[in-house]
Amino acid sequence: MGKNDAYSGFWSVTWLNPYTKPPEGMPIRLAGPVEIKNWAANKEKKPPKELEIIAAANPGYVVTWEPEYIAKKKWSRKAKAKNRLRRLRLRAEKKCPLFADEYIRKEIAKKPLYFEARDPRFDIQERS
Repeated sequence: MGKNDAYSGFWSVTWLNPYTKPPEGMPIRLAGPVEIKNWAANKEKKPPKELEIIAAANPGYVVTWEPEYIAKKKWSRKAKAKNRLRRLRLRAEKKCPLFADEYIRKEIAKKPLYFEARDPRFDIQERS
């Protein structure tokens, strides 16, 4: 199962050339969209036969797949800060294991907002 297998999307018959218009009176999207909820469940990963027939009968039109991208989940401020501190500790223990605590204190003192996962440009509390 690949990285994008769980995505959903749409099959449709659309005009092939983005630089020209379809013939007079014909729409850009001729048929569809036919929604596929789970890409992994569609083992053949082929478009529906009806759309292939419509595309073959109309020169200039092709069957296209339009993926519906799933938005990435944003990390909470607390989770982001915890992860940044964890990665800092790992870096410090690798770089200077005897003085890791001192190194961590210096880095946090240099960039306190970064390690608290705060950004004054976007922080509403900072603006008011």
